[in-house]
Amino acid sequence: MGLATFGNLIFSHKNFGTSVVNWQEPGRDYDFKEMPKPVNAGCDHLGAEGYAASIVGSDRGRDRRLYARQAVVTACAPNDLQAIDMVFIDFRDNEGLRVNSEQGAGFGFSGKQIIHPNQVSAVQEAYTPSEEAIEYARRIVETFESSQREGKGAYALDGKMIDMPLLKNAQKVLDRAKAAGKV
Repeated sequence: MGLATFGNLIFSHKNFGTSVVNWQEPGRDYDFKEMPKPVNAGCDHLGAEGYAASIVGSDRGRDRRLYARQAVVTACAPNDLQAIDMVFIDFRDNEGLRVNSEQGAGFGFSGKQIIHPNQVSAVQEAYTPSEEAIEYARRIVETFESSQREGKGAYALDGKMIDMPLLKNAQKVLDRAKAAGKV
């Protein structure tokens, strides 16, 4: 387990099975009150190979890391930390990287660690919202605002219920799109 600060960023690293078990409170071994202020962002990530070696041996079985990957996202979300997905060590396997990155983005990771320049485009593509996702998020934001003006709570859009959690997700999609220069 380790913690690094880069200016106003906090970067916490978990590398062993015990770290994942104790992840309910990210950074609980550190006094964040003592960190440089202001803290602009924090993130937590899993050292997947160290984790695998500590509990199952270092192998290519990516499914064995599923619990740990999901634990990172689950622990970070309520603490307003960005979850950073694990390294994909086979840097020549672009298809495997694409699948792994899309899975991580679907889990809710904010980004992914990479170890080779060839990995940049696949990871950026997986973590950047599609045009369709951006358009749908815009529609949710627009229709939610009009629904609120009409005094409605939840409402239907394209046959699906829309409420506050979906609005928050839509806003996150638009934030990621803006960060990627797509809006």
